[in-house]
Amino acid sequence: MNPNGMSAVTPRHTAQLARALVEFVNEEGGVLENDAWQRQATTPEELLRRNMHLVRELNEKCGDIMRAARSAAHSEPDLVPVVEAGDGYHRDGEYAIAAALAQMGGLREGISVARAGAILTVLASSGSIDQLVLEHGWSYDEVESWLVQTLTALLLDPEADSADDG
Repeated sequence: MNPNGMSAVTPRHTAQLARALVEFVNEEGGVLENDAWQRQATTPEELLRRNMHLVRELNEKCGDIMRAARSAAHSEPDLVPVVEAGDGYHRDGEYAIAAALAQMGGLREGISVARAGAILTVLASSGSIDQLVLEHGWSYDEVESWLVQTLTALLLDPEADSADDG
């Protein structure tokens, strides 16, 4: 134990925490398995907003574990599959959101599902969010708002939004 009464966190501890996080996310409802929140969205903008809120919540509540796991994976081979699984869940989820946006008729002309999925994956990645929060001092509220505004402008068809308004 260190002088503050806390034991040192080793890469093996981090691996256990990261595995627990993956299990929690899978069980809880799958945040990853249960797409009821996605089906409840009635407009592309609402779907995008709900998705960015989920991304914000995961990063705000679990970002420290994700950062520790990613860092420890360099020296703890058992952790590599956990980090890769997390990256895969994120990528697959964002591509599913892109497909749902397209199905709703919400993607801007000329933006394919693959391109929208790639943009969502990169901009909503934990690395991007970490840079904004940890390096540039943004709050999670600011990050969520910026992601919604930026992704709306990049991906969503403005004609589809105005059609829903009137």
